[in-house]
Amino acid sequence: MGKPASGTLSLRELGSGKHRHSVRDTALRASRQCGGTGFGCDSPRRALRRCRSRVRKQACVFEFARHLYCAIIMNKAVVLGLGCLGIIILGFILFGLSIAGGYNGLVRSSTAVDASWAQVQTQYQRRADLIPNLVRTVEGAANFEKTTLTDVINARANATRVTIDPSKAPTDPEQLRQFEQAQNALSGTLSRLLAVSENYPQLRGNNNFRDLQAQIEGTENRIAVARRDFNNTAQGYNAQVRSFPTVIYAGWFGFQPKPYFQSSAGAEAAPSVSFPSFSPSPSPK
Repeated sequence: MGKPASGTLSLRELGSGKHRHSVRDTALRASRQCGGTGFGCDSPRRALRRCRSRVRKQACVFEFARHLYCAIIMNKAVVLGLGCLGIIILGFILFGLSIAGGYNGLVRSSTAVDASWAQVQTQYQRRADLIPNLVRTVEGAANFEKTTLTDVINARANATRVTIDPSKAPTDPEQLRQFEQAQNALSGTLSRLLAVSENYPQLRGNNNFRDLQAQIEGTENRIAVARRDFNNTAQGYNAQVRSFPTVIYAGWFGFQPKPYFQSSAGAEAAPSVSFPSFSPSPSPK
C-alpha cells in the first residue's frame, strides 16, 4: 500500500509514538483526522482509540451488509420456500374463516328447522288432546255408529304411539314416513266421524259438539300451515348443506339433510265438482 497523503497520520504512526512531532502536534493531527476541532479535543491516546472504534464499526456494518446480500442471493431456494410457506399458511387461515362462517350458518338453519318441527308437533298434540272430548260427546248420541268411534280411538292410539323428539327435527326419512302415515290415518277417521255426525240432528244441536268440531277443523288448518312451513325451512337448510364448500365439512359436524313431509295421496289432483243437470221446464201453454 502507498503512504498516506501529506499532513495525515496513519494509525500505526499514531500508536508507535516515534513520530518526530511533539505530543501536542500528534494530538492535533489525530483530532483533525477523527473530526476534532483543535486544542479542545481529547488526549492523543483517547483520540486514537476513538478513531479505531469508528473504523471497526464501519467495517462491521459493511461486513454484515455483505453477508446478508450474499445470503439472499445465494439462497434463493430458501426465499422461495418461505414464500410458499406463507401462501400455504394464508390459505389455511382463509379456509378456517370460511369453515367458521359456514358452521354458524348451518347452526342457524338447523335451529330454524327444529323450531318449525316443534310447531308441527304442537299442532298435532293439540288435535290429539281434543279427540277424547269429541269422543265422549259423540258417545252420548243415541244409536251413533260404534265402528266410526272405534276407528277414531284406535287411530289416535296409533298416532300417539309413533313418537319423534319434538325438540329436534328427524333425519331418518323412514321414521318421518311412519309418523306421517299414522297422523294421516287419524285425519281420515276424524273426517269420517264429522261427516257421519251430520246424519244425527241430536249432535248438530249440541253446542259442545259444534265447538269441538270448529276447534278440530281449525287445528287441521294449523297443521297444514305448520307442515308447509317445516318443508320450506327444511328445503333451505338442505340446499345449504348440499352447497359447495359447505358439503365438504357439513358431515364432519353432524349436519345431515332433513326429510320432508310428503303430500297425501290424491292431494296433487284438483277436486272434481259436479253439478246436477237440470232439464228445461216445459213452457206454459
